[in-house]
Amino acid sequence: MPVPNKTDQIIDAAKATFLTIGYRATSMDLVAERAQVTKRTIYNNFKSKEQLLEAVIEGTLARLSDRLPPLPPDAGQQKLLRFAETLIELMCWNGAIGVQRLLIAEAETFPELGARLVTASSEILERPIASWLAAKGHKGTQAAGLAREWLNRLTAPARLDRLLGRRQPTEDELVKVQPGVVVVELQYEGKKFMLAMNFDAYAGLSSWLEAGPVIGVGTWR
Repeated sequence: MPVPNKTDQIIDAAKATFLTIGYRATSMDLVAERAQVTKRTIYNNFKSKEQLLEAVIEGTLARLSDRLPPLPPDAGQQKLLRFAETLIELMCWNGAIGVQRLLIAEAETFPELGARLVTASSEILERPIASWLAAKGHKGTQAAGLAREWLNRLTAPARLDRLLGRRQPTEDELVKVQPGVVVVELQYEGKKFMLAMNFDAYAGLSSWLEAGPVIGVGTWR
């Protein structure tokens, strides 16, 4: 098994710290402690915490690309089903969900990074689908549009549930909440809390997140 280099150690430590306590609460000292390197070593590789965040985003995109299997032009039903299962797993992967939450929380500070994550991840995931559709006779923008629609229909419900931590109330919780609610588990500045929400309210919140974070509306981690 290859030994990770210092740069990879630092990026992994930064990602773990960002996702645990948030970008603003993370210091270079904490990253250095988690990575088991000196702070000088971090600054030799990254000039700022923002550069570290950028490296975390690029690393997440690279991992997403590496884990996505090919979709041959002649793929039949079974290969399509396996590909679809892998797509759902990738979209709901803890690392991907955590990074999305992180950038939603910091949307006002780093709008370009948020746009980069959305645009690049969509391109990575849609490309093999569009190529498969092109092989079936759908050309250019038509193939790209169908690939985007197929991806959203397939993954959006599960991804939004994971993003918001949605689940059904437990038996113990049922006696404390009104009928018909869902439980949303959130984290803010390292502290976890739960909301019992009417499903219509949850659906509206999901639509807002799917459309993209709006500056000044909510802070999600």
